[in-house]
Amino acid sequence: MDDRVEDLTERVNKMALNDPKVILLGKNLYYEKYACNACHQINLKGGLIGPDLTKVGQRLKPEWIVYYLYNPKAFVIQSVEPVYKLTDREIEGLTAFLINRKEEK
Repeated sequence: MDDRVEDLTERVNKMALNDPKVILLGKNLYYEKYACNACHQINLKGGLIGPDLTKVGQRLKPEWIVYYLYNPKAFVIQSVEPVYKLTDREIEGLTAFLINRKEEK
């Protein structure tokens, strides 16, 4: 793992990533405030510009998601992902929502 990401382990361990209220906050941020679904798909619903986030919780460690949300251009400077300057609480919520995604049938 990249040291920049690994350095976030302690911070991520303090997050309430399994708290239903935090997950709901993240869901509201994803679909309403930031409309992430305009560019990203979950379960084949959403835009096609960004990567599919259906199984992101199975593919990525929470530390990576947190790091990316703090600075989307950190790994890919040409990334079209906007830099939203999310608050710590928003990052916690979005991360909780994404890692706890369950596939809908």
